[in-house]
Amino acid sequence: MPELKQFKPLEEIAGAFGAEYHYGAVMAPYTTFKIGGPADFLVFPNSEQCLIALATKARELGVAVRIIGRGSNVLVSDKGIRGLVLIPRYSSIEIDITDNRAVCSAGSRLSEVCTALRDAGLSGLEFAFGIPGSVGGAVFMNAGAYSGEMKQVVESVRYLGEDELVHILKKDELDYSYRHSAFSGTKRLILSAELKLVPGETYTISEHMNDFL
Repeated sequence: MPELKQFKPLEEIAGAFGAEYHYGAVMAPYTTFKIGGPADFLVFPNSEQCLIALATKARELGVAVRIIGRGSNVLVSDKGIRGLVLIPRYSSIEIDITDNRAVCSAGSRLSEVCTALRDAGLSGLEFAFGIPGSVGGAVFMNAGAYSGEMKQVVESVRYLGEDELVHILKKDELDYSYRHSAFSGTKRLILSAELKLVPGETYTISEHMNDFL
C-alpha cells in the first residue's frame, strides 16, 4: 500500500464535504460477488461536487481513480485496488412528465429510477428493473436485458473529461454497441444521464417490471 501521506489531500477534501472515507477498506461488501481485497483509499462522495473535487485532485496528484458504483459486473482481486476508489452515495432523479424525460445522477440505482418512472407514468426502462447496478455503470457499458438496452433511452450524458472539465455527449455521439460506449477504455467519469421515455399506464409498466424481475 502506498504511503498514507499521498492521500492526505484527498482526505482533506472528503472531510470538507463531510463524505465518509476509509484507508484499506476491503471491497468485498461493496460488490455483488462479495469478494475482493482492500482499496488504498475508499471514499463515498455525497454530492457531484465532492466527486469532481476528489477526482480532479487525484489526477493532479497522479493517483489512479476508479468508480465502483453499485459493484455489479465488477470482479475485484484479493490484492485489492490501488489508488482512489469512489462509490457515490447520492442519488438525484429529476422527471419532466411533460417532455417525457428524466435526468438521473450516475450514482442513482437503476431500480430506484425504474420505480420513479413507473410512478410518473413513463415507460421504456422496465428492462433494467432487475439489474443490480447504477445509472452510471449502465450508461458506461450499455447495460441491457430482455431485448432492452440503455442506448434505446439515453439522450445525453454529462461527464468529467480528462481535461477536468464537464462535457456533454449527445445520443449520436455515444458510440453505443453491445456492452460498449464512447466511455469504454477512457478516463471519462460519468456524472449524469438524460433519458427519453414514452407515456405508459402505471399498471402495465409495473406488470412488465415484475415480469422482468
